[in-house]
Amino acid sequence: MNTHRAVLRPTLTILAVAILSGAAILSSCGGGDDKKVDVDEWVKANCDIMQDFSKASDKVGEGLDKIDLSKKGAKDDVVDLIKDFDKERSKLSAERKKTGTPDVKGGAEVVAAINKQSGVNDKAFARLKKDLDKLEDGKNFEKDLVALFTDVKPDNNLRSDLDDLAGAKKTEGAQDVLDALADDPECSATLLDEERRTTEPVKTPPPSKTTVASKTPVARATLKANASKDEKWVIGLCNAVQAFSEDIEKLGADFDIPPGANGQKVKDLLVAFLTDLQKRSATLKSDIDKLGNPDGKDGAKIETALSEAAGQIVRLFDSSVRDAKKLNANDQAQLAQQLGLLGARLQAAGTSIEVAFGQIDRDFDTSNIDKIANSTPQCAGIR
Repeated sequence: MNTHRAVLRPTLTILAVAILSGAAILSSCGGGDDKKVDVDEWVKANCDIMQDFSKASDKVGEGLDKIDLSKKGAKDDVVDLIKDFDKERSKLSAERKKTGTPDVKGGAEVVAAINKQSGVNDKAFARLKKDLDKLEDGKNFEKDLVALFTDVKPDNNLRSDLDDLAGAKKTEGAQDVLDALADDPECSATLLDEERRTTEPVKTPPPSKTTVASKTPVARATLKANASKDEKWVIGLCNAVQAFSEDIEKLGADFDIPPGANGQKVKDLLVAFLTDLQKRSATLKSDIDKLGNPDGKDGAKIETALSEAAGQIVRLFDSSVRDAKKLNANDQAQLAQQLGLLGARLQAAGTSIEVAFGQIDRDFDTSNIDKIANSTPQCAGIR
């Protein structure tokens, strides 16, 4: 593999993150064992898991402290730490979903509120991984890393959501959960301040002066009057993928399942969300197909492979919408199980799509495409 970074592989990263973000949302919505558990036991079980989560986070922080962020290869070391933390997150998330439902009035809604916050955290962590992939080793890596960890912190509304539930007659048992948490301040701080640990698992190195700019859409690349065929192709691809990425991120940010939503409401929201993803992925494929072939002996093969990989995404969301429409909204326990299975299928499909995109620059000569992309500032958003 050449030393500069290929445009096609970062493209698959953006698409995979979009898919896995959707899968994380679905999985978190489906989380929670239906068994009823004494509220104090339930709180203790969840607090124990969060304490383990905090220890895993601290372990990653200790690992980061040992990395010389100014040296070549520091980024790879940080990526490895984040991957280890991601595995621990997944394991503890699965354990939390086995803790059941607190045996109080509104217990199911309490679990839904925690799942909602977990979904927000999952999306922020997915963005962290994607944006970390864009950083470059060198003198600015430490500053950029600090800015990244600062910028991706999600809002944590779990406390206010639980307060709202406690104030409603049909879910007033949420107050029992808050009271049990109040008896253990350390646990309360950990569970209700989840974003501090979830998306910033490391002790960020103190920069001399760091300014974090608000996130704005990346400017679209424009063509020179004498642009070559490959320059036109690369800029068209950059623009198509960047627009897709921004639209997917907005769809994900706007997707929200309110605490206390009934089965039919959850199903309707999911169908609408997946339908939006389906339509946007079809537009991406259409945009890619309109590009035609880049120059070079592998030009036609690259375009065919890229179109087929984009087609896999369209087919994935086609089938996901069909599956979502078949969900049984009348049985809460069955709906939770079906959502978990749908999320798992999305994750499995996301892996195969990632392989399909990644195979393109392994099978074909993309060196000229890579060179143009790396010299086009507006393509930075997908590199």
